[in-house]
Amino acid sequence: MTPTLPLVLALSTSTLSGVALADDHAPPPDTSADAVPVADADTSADADTSADADTGLEAQPEPEEQPEVESFHGMRVGYSYVNVPDDSEYEPHNLVMGYEIYQRINGGGPVDVIVIENFMVAGINQSLFLPAVNVLAGFELGKRVQIGVGPNLDLAGLLNDQPFVHMIAGIGYVPEVGAFNIPVHVSWIPDREGHFRIAATTGVNW
Repeated sequence: MTPTLPLVLALSTSTLSGVALADDHAPPPDTSADAVPVADADTSADADTSADADTGLEAQPEPEEQPEVESFHGMRVGYSYVNVPDDSEYEPHNLVMGYEIYQRINGGGPVDVIVIENFMVAGINQSLFLPAVNVLAGFELGKRVQIGVGPNLDLAGLLNDQPFVHMIAGIGYVPEVGAFNIPVHVSWIPDREGHFRIAATTGVNW
């Protein structure tokens, strides 16, 4: 009975060796199922691109820049000549003074658009109070030379039952002196009854 034990041990050893050899020759596990195919990845990228194209959204153009508007205001004083009849009790020479505002619409080039509004009083040198309102629209060349035309409302004519709506045309030069502008203008106001007015004014605005 003693030889039986070595035989059993020998069989067991040979069986384990066979199992180990079988494990060594077994094919490696298939991990290809876990990998993402390159073709699939490219397809998904194309799908995202086509989805963006299908939405029809395009880059919106930037809004156009609006012209810059500058505002100025100040005082004005000068001389006015009125073509009065020879037998008039008033002199044709008058001091004029008043308050003015104007806007400059920058066009981005050598020509800008301007709008000028002023309230003037004439005749103080003759103890008269002759108010008028002027509104002119025109152009400014090189931010120095101004040309404009518009209505003149002669409030004194309205009170005296005379024509009170006239045309006013003006031209001037605006030098810049430090932080101030010193405008110098010449204006002309025609009148159907021959009482035209010519004025030369200056002032300061900022």
